[in-house]
Amino acid sequence: MSLSLAAVAAFLEAELIGDPLVEISGVGSLQEGQANQIGFFQDRKRRQELKDTALGAVILRPEHLSWTASNKLVCDNPHVAFARLAQRLHPRLRPEGRHPSAVIDPSSQVHASAHIAAHVVIGANCVIAEGVVIEAHAVLYDDVQIGPYSHVHAGAVIGAEGFGYANDKGQWLAVPQVGGVRIGARVDIGANTTIDRGALEHTIIEDGVKLDNQIQIGHNCVIGAHTAIAGCVGIAGSARIGRYCMIGGAAMIAGHLSICDGVIISGGTLVASDITEKGQYTGVFPTLPHRSWAKLAGSLRYQVRHLVSE
Repeated sequence: MSLSLAAVAAFLEAELIGDPLVEISGVGSLQEGQANQIGFFQDRKRRQELKDTALGAVILRPEHLSWTASNKLVCDNPHVAFARLAQRLHPRLRPEGRHPSAVIDPSSQVHASAHIAAHVVIGANCVIAEGVVIEAHAVLYDDVQIGPYSHVHAGAVIGAEGFGYANDKGQWLAVPQVGGVRIGARVDIGANTTIDRGALEHTIIEDGVKLDNQIQIGHNCVIGAHTAIAGCVGIAGSARIGRYCMIGGAAMIAGHLSICDGVIISGGTLVASDITEKGQYTGVFPTLPHRSWAKLAGSLRYQVRHLVSE
């Protein structure tokens, strides 16, 4: 697909500064983009890359107009505009059909338009809605429901038994996990991500949630609509995360707590108690040379002890 810059500007409802006849056939980066590609800029640290770029056009904010001689499309949110245009120029084709190696329990309902890839396993009493894509080697245990146009990437495991044990005089007694998993519409679940089934009630992933690769979601968690979670996050059982949250990579969320709507958790942060006010929360100690880190950590420990003693 190829579009003139005039057509791109009309599609994005952006102001065009430059040659409206330039043809754009794809997207590219500031560093390696070509004259027939378009990119975006919003990180001031990459100002030199913007100045030197060979892209045919750049989407940027009004305050950055003087930083490049390239053709420009001006808007308030370059990243969103770029995403919309990238979808137009590089549309994702949803595959259909069932691979003959897939194993699907006869009690499950799989919509005719769903794509079930090679070596997928779907257990009993599952419901797979219209337009769902389940990629190779994903496993759905019993009683999993997935809403329309959701995408389960390769190797994901949904509905496995949650980590539920009772200590009986030093011996761990497994507690049967009898709930299911309910996943809403247009949810993306990354490769090798695991979502445990509920112990009694269901584990719930609401509409529009985006989950990166290698995330662990424990039993009975609720992830609110349109929340985005980056890779390697671990969420312990019965945590409730609100809508429109963003959770950075490798963050750890303790169990049986609540996070309200609109919260941003920085990568690597440990959340050990409820968050009741919208905002950004960070618990990451920046990397330092070890000697400096040990000295600063010791100082902080001393100050904390001093405050406690008062």
